[in-house]
Amino acid sequence: MIKNALKFIIAAAIMCGVAFGAVFLASSRSLPFLPDEAPEYSTVENSEETSPEISEELSYAEESSAEESSGTEEPADEAAAFINGAETFAPGSYAPLDRRYSSDTEKTVLIDAPLPAEESAVTAVRMGFIFLEDGRIFDSAFNDITELAAGYAFIGARDKAGHPVFKKGDSYYYYNGENGFAPSNYNVYSDATGFEFDVPVYLCEQLMPIKRYYVKKKKYYNFYGDDGDSYAYGCKEVFAFYPFIENGVERGIACTIKRAHSEDRLVFYSTRFRHSGDSIDNTLSDIYYPPESRGIESIGYFYFCDGYIRVRVKDGKNWEERLMDTGCNLARTLNGYVIAGYSDGCILYERDGKYGFTTNSLNWITTPDLISAHPFTEGLAVVQTETGFGMIDTTGAYVLPPVFEKVTPCSGGVFAAYSSGTGWNLFAKIDKDSQYVPPEESEAGSTEESDFESVEESSEPEESFEEEQ
Repeated sequence: MIKNALKFIIAAAIMCGVAFGAVFLASSRSLPFLPDEAPEYSTVENSEETSPEISEELSYAEESSAEESSGTEEPADEAAAFINGAETFAPGSYAPLDRRYSSDTEKTVLIDAPLPAEESAVTAVRMGFIFLEDGRIFDSAFNDITELAAGYAFIGARDKAGHPVFKKGDSYYYYNGENGFAPSNYNVYSDATGFEFDVPVYLCEQLMPIKRYYVKKKKYYNFYGDDGDSYAYGCKEVFAFYPFIENGVERGIACTIKRAHSEDRLVFYSTRFRHSGDSIDNTLSDIYYPPESRGIESIGYFYFCDGYIRVRVKDGKNWEERLMDTGCNLARTLNGYVIAGYSDGCILYERDGKYGFTTNSLNWITTPDLISAHPFTEGLAVVQTETGFGMIDTTGAYVLPPVFEKVTPCSGGVFAAYSSGTGWNLFAKIDKDSQYVPPEESEAGSTEESDFESVEESSEPEESFEEEQ
């Protein structure tokens, strides 16, 4: 018994010695499985008082301080490297463009705007306005309009002239630069887009001389042309006619929503009337269905873009997202993929939680392995890869590398990006030939007020809302 106990004590002593030696060798980098230049690591105890989010922040702070102590002058991360090398404009020295982006005519630039660094500081960028968590509001030139906007509520809609609309009491207004707010002719019936997100100014344009009229007593819409012809009648909603060429003749097609057989249907009308006996009809199709929701996830419905529109097809109990052309024919689609958005001529596809974009001719412009993706707005789309969030144009080229922790969609020609190393940064989409001119070299008074005046003077007469009696 004593011999067995002695053997156990001797074996335990040997094992302790081996363990001590291994720790000593490891600390001196002498073991073959530890490289000589292995980095030093620090740990943070993940107690009940320290959440995973706090742990990540502490780890990032430690890595940053280690880089600073190394004496290198390189940026702490790729986001900082991009910000440091970006073409920069001063607030008010640029004119944001809210049209569809093209790298041939436009560029994105960094704005030297002192945004707060906290991750929660920027709550939204909407139609050119920057909303901060502390209640401040800035316009697209980064003028603080908080006091001017006091009492006005931003409603996320546009009037006939394309102005973003604010509401005060029962009246509507638009921001008019240094002049404050001016009355808007926005009408909730005639100017409704059908969507509940910040629609780009060009998406819902009525490009043909056909107007919609709302009959309040009967609660439905009609479509009438300037020539008095009726193109649609008794609709729950009507949108806009899209012009196209058919056999050398200009035609138009419009999407409406009608209630039929106890369900809503997408009904498409043409500017071309067909005669059949004593009847005249311009209905092209009534077999497709509207989306289940009206947010950005349903972009592509109601309005044609580059010859196509999004529709829902019902096959028994199954639903399928498809694109339809101006002849009301369903376009080809990719097997195994689901359409998650269509805008600016690009289809957003999803499969097994991964995303990718194609042209409407089904050529990939990104690889279909994005972690997440936002549909294109104003020619730019927010995407997420394994390295972070970035922004691409409709060719798939990055205008913002995927190294940020947050990126807002482009709205009103501006967007913002956040990283823990750089804080929030503001960007604008401007004319490619624009060059920064220091304030002392520019002409006095050539900024907001004169620009707004020229826009107003050049605007076409606005349509007046008419109600059918």
